[in-house]
Amino acid sequence: MTHPHPTRFVFFILSLLSFLPPSLAAQLTATTIAKLTPAEIERALPKEHPSCYYLYASRLWSAGQSDDAVFWFYAGQLRFRFHLRANPKLPPDGDPALFASLQATLGEPINLYVGSDPNKWIEQIDRVLAWDEKTANGFTSKKSHAAELAEIRTGLVKLRDYIATNQDSIRAKREEEGIGAIGVVDGIYVEERKRKMPGDWPALAPQTTLAGINGYYEGTFVTMLGSTFFRGEKEVMRATAFRFAAVPPDSFQVIALRENAELASRIIQVRELAGALAFDEVRHGSAAGLRTGEEQLTVLLRTNADGDLVLQRHSVIAGTYPNKDRPVRLDYTFWNRAKRLPPPASAPSVKP
Repeated sequence: MTHPHPTRFVFFILSLLSFLPPSLAAQLTATTIAKLTPAEIERALPKEHPSCYYLYASRLWSAGQSDDAVFWFYAGQLRFRFHLRANPKLPPDGDPALFASLQATLGEPINLYVGSDPNKWIEQIDRVLAWDEKTANGFTSKKSHAAELAEIRTGLVKLRDYIATNQDSIRAKREEEGIGAIGVVDGIYVEERKRKMPGDWPALAPQTTLAGINGYYEGTFVTMLGSTFFRGEKEVMRATAFRFAAVPPDSFQVIALRENAELASRIIQVRELAGALAFDEVRHGSAAGLRTGEEQLTVLLRTNADGDLVLQRHSVIAGTYPNKDRPVRLDYTFWNRAKRLPPPASAPSVKP
């Protein structure tokens, strides 16, 4: 199973951290971290709430200082985990929720970047462990919570050791995910993630034809049929099946159905490409969370040995985020499939 098109929130960190809780020293805020020198920030960080480390890492990441961003991200992760472990009764919607959000937003691109070089990944973790050992923690007492600190440090050591002993499988997973450039390249924030079709899926038909896709297919969220063919039409999200019918010479009709009643219908013109039926669409960048720009989407339809309908979606998004002027280019490929269904006992009712 693959996932729907992700919207990237890397540059949303600044607004997320506007809700930072007050620190003991109260020196660092989203504004000061954006303005102070690195040396000033790094002197102040050990006394601050650990989320400030993430804000600093985000600044470095967006400036193209990727390796430094990795270090401070993992330093923040270690100290935030320590803070949570030392304070197990914190409200779930407070710091625990903030930590989860930071890990999900900034953590994914940083881990994708550093995962391209496992040896560098290991070196950065070792640097963080050494830095934490010799650097005072003015926010969470090392002395009062020695056992909790040892537990969190052990967890990071285990991650380092896992990376060291699983480098081949990490590389193989990245190859399957099609992970390319991640980070700032020539002044543009770039993410390349061109997934391959899962290896355990049935083999694709050598050539998919209009007649070959005729039929009914399941309409669940993970098939992505509704959002692919009827983007923005909320009614289609209720669909339980989709009917495909050839419209010669070079088109097909797709009908969204719920209990044999038509919800929506459209006719799409296709061309042959790499053994598949392909079509293109251009969408405004706002659909992908951008302030400016557009998404160029190419969809390839194929059938496989089980009669499933297989979708390969290639999306290139270029523009700018709402709160950042730096250009962004996101290049993704995703795979989804929908099982073929038997025809309904009675013909579906179709809107005139």
